[in-house]
Amino acid sequence: MKYKFDEKKLLGLFLYDYGHHKLYSAPFLKDGYVYASDAHKLIRIKADTLNGQYKSTTDYSLSLANENCDFLITRKDIEEALAHVPQVRETIFTECPECEGSGVVLVEYVDKEGETHELEADCPVCDGSGTKERETGKMILSPFASIAISDFKLCAGEVQLLLETMKIIGVTEVHLVSFSQTDNRVVFRIDENISVMFTRSNSEKADAVIPVAEGKNNQPGRKS
Repeated sequence: MKYKFDEKKLLGLFLYDYGHHKLYSAPFLKDGYVYASDAHKLIRIKADTLNGQYKSTTDYSLSLANENCDFLITRKDIEEALAHVPQVRETIFTECPECEGSGVVLVEYVDKEGETHELEADCPVCDGSGTKERETGKMILSPFASIAISDFKLCAGEVQLLLETMKIIGVTEVHLVSFSQTDNRVVFRIDENISVMFTRSNSEKADAVIPVAEGKNNQPGRKS
C-alpha cells in the first residue's frame, strides 16, 4: 500500500538547511527505509510505502532507540497541552540591507598626510552578524516552553511538529514506544511503517502535560 499524503511536505518538516551539508538537506534511503533528519529530530518511513525516489546513503549513523514501552497519546490531548503553552511574538532573521549579509562594510580613513585609506569594518547596523532581526506580527509557541509526557519533557515546538505530522498523515493517535532516563532519544510510532524521534528537553519545569495511557495491543488510529 502506498500512502496518499504529501510526503514531500512531511519529510520537509524534519529537515534543516545546513547549507552545503548534503546529509541533512534532503531525505535519503537506508536499509529499506526513507529518513529525514536534522540530527536532532528524525522521521523514518518504510520505503515501499512512499511514491518518491530517494538516493541511498551509508553515511548516516543515527538510529532509532529500541522500543521499551507502549503508551497511547491522542491528538486531542496534544492539542489541549499546546493550548496551555505560553506564546511570544515571532521574530525572524533577514539579510542585513546595509552590508548585504556580508557582515562587513568598507570605510574610508584620511590620515594626517591627507591620504585616503579603505578599510573593512564590522557593519554598524548588524554589528557584523550579517542579519537583522524583525518581528513578523505572528504569535508562536515560546521556544523555551516544554511539555511533560510521562517521566520526560519535550520542547513545545517538537510537540507541535508531532501534531503537524499526525495531521499530514491523517492519524488521531500515536504510540510512545521508547524513552528512558539514560537516553535522550524519544520515539513515537505513528503506525507500522512510520516512526519519529526527538531529543528530550532538559527544562526543569513543564508548561503543560500530555496524559498517556497504556497502549499495548492497541492499533494507532487512522482517520477513515
